[in-house]
Amino acid sequence: MHVGEPVAFAVVALGMEPLSYQWNKDGAGIGGATSSSYSIVAAQQADEGAYTCVVSNDLDTVTSDAATLTVCDPAVSPVGVEATDGAFPDRVRVSWEPVVGAGGYRVYRGVTDDPTSALLLTTLDETISTYDDTTAEPPRVVPAPDVSGCFGGTETLYQRYYYWVTAVNDCEQESDFGVPDLGWVGTAEGTQKGAQASVLSVNSGAQNALGDAALMALLSLALLAVGKKAGATR
Repeated sequence: MHVGEPVAFAVVALGMEPLSYQWNKDGAGIGGATSSSYSIVAAQQADEGAYTCVVSNDLDTVTSDAATLTVCDPAVSPVGVEATDGAFPDRVRVSWEPVVGAGGYRVYRGVTDDPTSALLLTTLDETISTYDDTTAEPPRVVPAPDVSGCFGGTETLYQRYYYWVTAVNDCEQESDFGVPDLGWVGTAEGTQKGAQASVLSVNSGAQNALGDAALMALLSLALLAVGKKAGATR
């Protein structure tokens, strides 16, 4: 549970009356906690521990099973999330600043800046603050017109992804999504910063369709150009 939330413990005991109750925390009696229930109005981390209740009458004394209370600060979103822009030919490296008190991290990837449609890539422990996404789509080389507008050139298209990192506390509660960063896989020669005009933000299926359509359009353009040239020589 989060810091500041209320918590209540209760025990049910059957036996000859009168019954007496004593609540303990980590084996030590809690002052004034002598009823069949015990409550904490706003739990703090100092309240963490194992709680038991000792129930007794004139014939016997029994101790309940322990109930463990864990109190966690709210999970805080990591800051400084960075994804590489074509720095590697086979992966995108995601890094972030560690969060004090985090119990772990989750890395997400999306093709839009909407985190509700993002894909969970991995869950990492609190000692890790980098992740290599080796499943990101590599760049594609497609036909493109040359300076004269005729078929013959090529263009490299880069699939762009949004990356988020969330933190998880010891209570397995996840932080909100913070600010994402864009990243993509580069070529073996590296990606020039000026190549961002060729970076796509569509999904894989749409990108394939776009590449096929572009190829058909360029072939048509090339044929048209050849036809015009042939007509001029008649």
